[in-house]
Amino acid sequence: MAALPVECEEVEPAFIHTPATHLPTLERGGARVRVLIGESYGVSSPVAALVETLYLDVDAPSGARLELEPSAMETRGL
Repeated sequence: MAALPVECEEVEPAFIHTPATHLPTLERGGARVRVLIGESYGVSSPVAALVETLYLDVDAPSGARLELEPSAMETRGL
């Protein structure tokens, strides 16, 4: 669960379907990665989010090695 920013707490609920074919898929380190929400490995999901989010679907067989770079949120002084 994630809390919304105060300015977004009263927004109307919404649902927007995004077909799986519109989600970027790539190969990294022997793993197949779909970017469901957010941005990773230089590609962005078309799914909108009110807060910075990263949600990946990873299919990594035995021996695959997947490294994630820190997000901008993790690298700026909080």
